[in-house]
Amino acid sequence: MKIDENLNRLDATTNRTRKYISYFTRNFMTDRLIMILIILVFLGIIAVIVVLCLGQGNREYVVIR
Repeated sequence: MKIDENLNRLDATTNRTRKYISYFTRNFMTDRLIMILIILVFLGIIAVIVVLCLGQGNREYVVIR
């Protein structure tokens, strides 16, 4: 039965392909998460630098009681 053999071989190949796709998808999402976290760290550093530079001339503090 050549048709059964071909279907079994096709099914095995499909399962292997699904495993590869899920593996690469997990790696891609992990890399994307790391890149997003690195960008957030850089934006935080830039925000701190901007706040410190803009805050140098203004030393008045407002106390609300």
